Amino acid sequence: MFNTKVTLPTGETLCMQGSDGKTSAAFQKALEKAHPRVKEKPIECSCKATPKVHLTIRKTTRANGTTWFHIVRFADSASNHIGCFFYKPEKNKCGLNGYTDEVISNTENGVKVALDYPLVWKAGAGGNAPRRQSPLIPTHPSSSRLKSMSALGFLNLLWERAGLNSWSPQLSGSRNDYRVINLLHRTAETITVGSHTLSDHFLALPEKPGDWEKNRLNELHKNQVNPKDSHERRLSVIVTLLDNVEDYKLVCTSAKRLKLTLKIELALADSLKVPGGISAQALTAANLYQQASDAYREQARKQPRNQQKPSETQTALESKSEEFEQAKKNWDRSPKAIVCCLAYLKPISNGYINAEVLDAAIMPVTADWIPYASSYERLIAEMLVEKERTFRKPLRYDASLHTVFPDFELLDTTPNPYPMEVFGRSDEKYEARKAEKIIYYNAEYSTENWWYWIANGEGKHLQIPPLP
Repeated sequence: MFNTKVTLPTGETLCMQGSDGKTSAAFQKALEKAHPRVKEKPIECSCKATPKVHLTIRKTTRANGTTWFHIVRFADSASNHIGCFFYKPEKNKCGLNGYTDEVISNTENGVKVALDYPLVWKAGAGGNAPRRQSPLIPTHPSSSRLKSMSALGFLNLLWERAGLNSWSPQLSGSRNDYRVINLLHRTAETITVGSHTLSDHFLALPEKPGDWEKNRLNELHKNQVNPKDSHERRLSVIVTLLDNVEDYKLVCTSAKRLKLTLKIELALADSLKVPGGISAQALTAANLYQQASDAYREQARKQPRNQQKPSETQTALESKSEEFEQAKKNWDRSPKAIVCCLAYLKPISNGYINAEVLDAAIMPVTADWIPYASSYERLIAEMLVEKERTFRKPLRYDASLHTVFPDFELLDTTPNPYPMEVFGRSDEKYEARKAEKIIYYNAEYSTENWWYWIANGEGKHLQIPPLP
């Protein structure tokens, strides 16, 4: 997606992907000021595609009595804006087809979703949150579609609605963790779970949380520990960087700095540590990020503080500086792991807030926050960024592994998106699956209109094929 901007009736310009660094509060203030004039002066996106996308500002009153404003597009008005923030791909181009129609539905201000666990429920003292269905993901194409969304599906939804699964050269240098966190909080304002606005239960944490995050956590904790209704139970949705998964705890530097402990059951920990799949990739990414961080801090420690020591030559100092710059670059370009958890905040114990995590998912992302599902996909995502291509990464949500859709789509090709597929395994079942995929892509796009790389297995190529 391009770095889509909209100009409000007041003349102020907002960046929909958060590259302007505006906080959620500043974004709301700008929309509130422009809302009375939106009928006399319609809003348009900055895309060059025609016809223009029709946008407006909606004002809503949430369950807690607060007023919120949203920029929304009119239905079916952005189908030709392939590189736009408001572009909505077809469901068969990602894993959304794995749900029944009731799981995700459009609302005036965004979308309404059905999670596996409700955000608010009535229960007796110590009552557990009711789960809507089995957590098992369908493994066969004939499996019935799911009637609710897991933590992983929700994390995919949050990322896609924030536009973080897409990239264009205009976004270069604009995605640091604080801007991503702001964007996630803005996105949470457009998502409803049951009758509850997600942002009333949501907390996204940067690696180094500050006073705002601390106050936000305390607010969530107060609402859960002392609800207005003594029989009411409330969940929080917490998203942050992951360091590691231990047997009974999610290890997150950001949570530790806020004295927040994310406790999990052993069965959930084991499911997150299963070899292979996206969780294994996420744990590898977390380890790589930690190694790069440690190497950078070690080089920073070695840097001269004030003046050159008599025993150190200029060459030695330059060598130290080069090692430091390389370590910093490696850390900046390292992949990282994201965790999303649905948690019940407990009363404070020994100065810590203990969160009982009912469901959690982990997902690897590149240095530019683009999700990937294999080391080969990560390589392609990084290459596309380096070559200044515009593309999106379709996400699987909770769909069956047999559901076929592109690994990537180039969005700077005309007239249509260009599908890309990475074949990265060599086992017998995967080879049979690969043959089925090739038949599908040839039938769907013709042999000339899709790109693929056989990175492993029969017919593998060590060199990545030229891009279209």
